[in-house]
Amino acid sequence: MKVAYIQPIGGVSGDMLLASLMHLGLNISQLNDDLNKLDLGAIKISSTQNVDSGFSGLLAKVEYENKNWRAQNFQDFISIVKKSVLDESVKQKAIEIFNKFDKAENIAHHGQESTQNLHELGTLDTLIDVVGVVLCLEQLEVEQIFSSALPINIGTISTRHGLIPATSPASSALFTESNVPVFQPNISSDIRSDVGEIVTPTGAAILTTLATFEQPTIKVNAFGYGFGQKKIDGYLNVLTTWIGTIDIEKSKKNQLILIETNIDDMPSEVFGFIQEGLFSIGVKDVWTSPIYMKKNRPGITLSVLLSKDLESQVIEMIYNETTTLGLRIQTVLRDQLEREIVLIESKFGNINVKVKYIDGVVKSFHPEYEDCKLAAQKFNIPYQEVFDSVVNQAKKNF
Repeated sequence: MKVAYIQPIGGVSGDMLLASLMHLGLNISQLNDDLNKLDLGAIKISSTQNVDSGFSGLLAKVEYENKNWRAQNFQDFISIVKKSVLDESVKQKAIEIFNKFDKAENIAHHGQESTQNLHELGTLDTLIDVVGVVLCLEQLEVEQIFSSALPINIGTISTRHGLIPATSPASSALFTESNVPVFQPNISSDIRSDVGEIVTPTGAAILTTLATFEQPTIKVNAFGYGFGQKKIDGYLNVLTTWIGTIDIEKSKKNQLILIETNIDDMPSEVFGFIQEGLFSIGVKDVWTSPIYMKKNRPGITLSVLLSKDLESQVIEMIYNETTTLGLRIQTVLRDQLEREIVLIESKFGNINVKVKYIDGVVKSFHPEYEDCKLAAQKFNIPYQEVFDSVVNQAKKNF
């Protein structure tokens, strides 16, 4: 499987991502032809060679004819993408990025600003960066994207709102909503204010939507360096994109964390409460098992399966919400079959169905419980009747 691994050495922005992908040897003429399918006047992306601190890469340059066009809200961007003749896969990913961007802006501005005026984000640059990155990844036939942790600066930047922290409210909301790992790079205090924003909202929106924040084991085929516009002594504004392959069979196994504890002195209803809380922060699974402890006392084992980035959050929640004094923590390998969720049009309405594959062959269908429950209630029929009917319809469709 072909993958991209993004390493934001000196930050992330839309133009840095574009430049690093262009450095990998894209067909720039095809990229520009595709961008002009947005039908907003002439659009052209080009690049110039740049060398800094021993790194040789590209600087992206975006030019467009319609300089007066501005988006008032993210729906303006989405509307342009929907009306275009871009491939559906490109449209879907770009719209997903803008929807996530919109949600983050609403969180950052308490639901007030993003629906009225996007200020700095409302130009065609934002639209071209987002759609351009998606087009580059499609052209490179990248199937999955990974990224290392994102750098954050503690300086300030000047905006139309005045001075704000170098990590903008929108970027902070994107990091929080996606549980993104971040770190503070070693930037001298003398230049922090000059460096300013390291990860732009557009760069953050693209990566938090498209990338998985973990480091895979890949066989590297190529790499590209994309430079940003900052020219500051002591700071390298560059991003690396590695292209390679991973073994599909090995990729089916991924590392997860299993946290367990035995409890015999807590009311049973608390287990339901903490289970809801754990699922709300994004753990993979939570379950309880009845056990007998010392002196034959009945107890409960609480087990939580989670990704590595949630470990500290889960530990804190369990200690705060339960009576336990200690936890067992281990790394486990999860092997998983290929699966997908498809929408089946049944006589009871649209029902989501999980399809299980083994070696590319469909093995089973499992309609989603909530969809079947709602249909059973709506038509006043047994749940199993809905379930069986949808399975039969899915078999016919496949």
